[in-house]
Amino acid sequence: MGASAACSACLRETGIEETVTPRLNSWSLFWVLALIASVANLLGLPDADFHSARGMSPIIVRAVQYALPLFLVAFTASSLATLWPSAGTRWLLANRRYIGLAFAFGMAWHFSFVAFKDLDFANPLNAKVTALLSLFRRMGSSCIVWSLLC
Repeated sequence: MGASAACSACLRETGIEETVTPRLNSWSLFWVLALIASVANLLGLPDADFHSARGMSPIIVRAVQYALPLFLVAFTASSLATLWPSAGTRWLLANRRYIGLAFAFGMAWHFSFVAFKDLDFANPLNAKVTALLSLFRRMGSSCIVWSLLC
């Protein structure tokens, strides 16, 4: 009998097997969350009007609405694990990096919609100033994303 089979038998005897069962972890978790965010954004595309700046707002807001919960979970994982230690909060703590990366992926959708809006509906008379202002406005969001990755 191999070591893993002996370990499984030991876990079954002690009743711990239910709490140690494999779950969605690491990169597979990231890809599932990224797929969910992508599908949610793609389902919102028919409601968006890509012919006006105001019509772009719903898809821009939708992208943030699906990314923000991931940020909240990644940001509060360590506090939740401290306040309520359990298998679930330990799992959150172990996977918060991948949840944070999924948040960054969702914000990449948001950035792409905002960039499209800025490029198509910006001030054509002063495009350089408009592009610089847009860049500086979004640097705050970028700082948050990079702080999650580090």
